[in-house]
Amino acid sequence: MVVLIAITWNGYGQNEKLAELLQNPKKLAKVIQAPPGRNEIRNWQIRKGHCTEEDYQVPKKVALLSFYIKDSEYTTFSNSGYVSTRATQKATKDNVNALAQLIYDQCIDSIQTAFSTLGMELLEPHEFLDTPEKVNAYLNFSAPKMEAKTATWGLGGDHSAVPAGFRLLPYNHILLTGKKYTEEKNAFLTSIGAEAYMIISIDLSAAGDLFQGVAARIEYRNPALGSETIYEAYHENVYALTKFDAPFNKLFIREEREYVDKKGKTKTKMVPIGVDPGVPTMVTIMSKITAESLYNWIQEKK
Repeated sequence: MVVLIAITWNGYGQNEKLAELLQNPKKLAKVIQAPPGRNEIRNWQIRKGHCTEEDYQVPKKVALLSFYIKDSEYTTFSNSGYVSTRATQKATKDNVNALAQLIYDQCIDSIQTAFSTLGMELLEPHEFLDTPEKVNAYLNFSAPKMEAKTATWGLGGDHSAVPAGFRLLPYNHILLTGKKYTEEKNAFLTSIGAEAYMIISIDLSAAGDLFQGVAARIEYRNPALGSETIYEAYHENVYALTKFDAPFNKLFIREEREYVDKKGKTKTKMVPIGVDPGVPTMVTIMSKITAESLYNWIQEKK
């Protein structure tokens, strides 16, 4: 059973509707999709003798493979007489990277605590990349199928970012099927060799000051790997994602500050000084739900 927590808020500048949602477990549950894990594959593999029930164990260590922002462009329209103007804005790469780092720093400890309560350790890249070979595999493994789709969907460059030490691996947004793609993905995951991988993603528009959602996913290593099973190395997974009716605005906490314009006059403007605390809180909640889903899926017997 997934347990949602109510949040006590302090500070200022956060979106009131997001704060209200996070303080109401019943409303929060309605915007979260977290289907239970399915055990058909496990039962078939056990029945065929490819592995045993005891081979399915809650992983002691889970590698946080990627933590990334998918940053959407922000488009505005204006009319002047008979002329309609369309303007598209996007944040710079440096700014989105800084935002990813800020959110990550505010939630990584609480996410790791959520895993530890279930007997699992969530490892950051500098922890699970413990050999030169793993570091090289993580940073340099060739994944042309993924990268081609990443470029097509605008996930590279100024449209997405990761905290320091991470590679952009947008598997939450690239859920493709097909033998060539799955072979590429499984070869990459196998090259690092973790028991399980977690991918966390945040959808937002930095230029539009909008928070659009969170997704968390865990890929579990198939214990029948090496047998005659028909399933891939990391075929089974659990996930949780948000389905908001509309984006939440006021993504950033802003403060009025003075500046000097080109004419030397001192003026004031609102500048971002932080991110709405609801964003890292939502990331923590979704990660916790996914960890619980993995635990419950493995513990459930056929």
